[in-house]
Amino acid sequence: MEKVILFLILAMTQAAFSQWETCDNSIYGGDIRTVAVRENVIFAGTKGGIFFSNDKGNSWTPKNEGLFNVINAIANNGTYVFACSAGGGMYISSENGDNWVQKNEGLTNDSVNSIVISGSNVFIGTNAGVFLSNDNGDNWIEKNKGLANIKIITITAYQSKLYAGTASGIYVSLDDGNNWTATPSGLNFAINAIAANQNCIVAISDDGLYISQDNGISWVNKIITNNKAKIKTIGIYGNKIIAGTTGAGIFVSSDMAENWVPKNEGLYNTTISAMAIEANSIVVGTQNSRVYKADLTKFDVKPSFSVIDDFTIDQDSSKTIYFLVPSYASGGMIITKKSDNTELIPVDSIKISTLGGTRSLAIAPVKGKTGTCKITLSVTNGVEPAEESFTVTVIKGNGVEDNRISENLDLVLSPNPAGDYITVNLKPSEGFAVNIYSILGEIIKSVETRRAVSLRIDISDIPQGIYFVQAGVEIAKFVKK
Repeated sequence: MEKVILFLILAMTQAAFSQWETCDNSIYGGDIRTVAVRENVIFAGTKGGIFFSNDKGNSWTPKNEGLFNVINAIANNGTYVFACSAGGGMYISSENGDNWVQKNEGLTNDSVNSIVISGSNVFIGTNAGVFLSNDNGDNWIEKNKGLANIKIITITAYQSKLYAGTASGIYVSLDDGNNWTATPSGLNFAINAIAANQNCIVAISDDGLYISQDNGISWVNKIITNNKAKIKTIGIYGNKIIAGTTGAGIFVSSDMAENWVPKNEGLYNTTISAMAIEANSIVVGTQNSRVYKADLTKFDVKPSFSVIDDFTIDQDSSKTIYFLVPSYASGGMIITKKSDNTELIPVDSIKISTLGGTRSLAIAPVKGKTGTCKITLSVTNGVEPAEESFTVTVIKGNGVEDNRISENLDLVLSPNPAGDYITVNLKPSEGFAVNIYSILGEIIKSVETRRAVSLRIDISDIPQGIYFVQAGVEIAKFVKK
């Protein structure tokens, strides 16, 4: 007879169950073409215009008064907002986009593709080269000396260096754009995006990602995913390179693009079209007018396990352990298992199956064998792995089932299935939080017991499905009908 016990294994800390948070979806106009973030303020641009949020994306307001062109790029220096248009030159607002003023004095081309703010200088890349303004866009000065190709697709800055991606390679300026020099080794094709720090330059083309660790003298092509999803956007945060792809979501590398880990938990649209990084925040825009945000410090939260107690089963039984982890559909979460006594419990007989964030691990000893076996579970999300070991003692069966754990007498849920309310009956305690988890491992509700032995919880606002209740170290499952 199979015995079932329930454990809650938090493979990530609760704060990291979902790496990405969905912003309000009131933006319209198709794919997000550009995003800019500064503290709580986010600007997003689509073919439908510019949208403004001053509450980190929780709400959006269209800001299109005075705009007459599709916007390619946006930048915000805290006082002025700059919008680069396709065919209308530059639009500038000093009122967070309430009114836009077209300012093209000195521009020789009105197709502006990219922008970067470096100190008090604003640089833009156009189809006629690089232009500089040091008076917040009132005047633009051409800065094309040394550029063999003046179709500038992208422009970025790191400290005192400017990088321009053209239709035929990368150029670098060390003197605020007064002089440009082509990178020594031949990326002689169109460069769509560039990111740089003190250690490397990363460039994106239609052919993939290239990285240089010697100031552009040599370049190495790096592959991110097996299906070679096209890389659309690139950014750098500390020692991490962050790549946004079309169809495969976000990937992060901490070793100069040698290895990549997907970071897509909570990212329900994986076609990334725009990216902005500011301080510890990242905001991405996707197809279908969606915007997501994340705290970059939580990308590296180390997995952790709660304690799994040792247990005993008889030689003719099996156990199934249910545990919850985030549902990393893109492969960011990897769980492995080990057995130190494979003659008693072979590794192949330890089966892990998945439904959403609920994992079940079935343990089946070899028939007729007795003894002890240490089983080790290991989980990694691309950072450090975490391990938890427990000992299984297999004894000769006596025909008496030990139901102390499987009945879970310390935690009783009623009714089950439940409607609008569920009652959690507990043993007396000093008080602790009662958490309700979805099968994706997300906390749906959390209620303080305050030494209660019977707790009635309103679940009328959660959808139908399977849920887990955790009270201290006890876990029980219920169905919301």
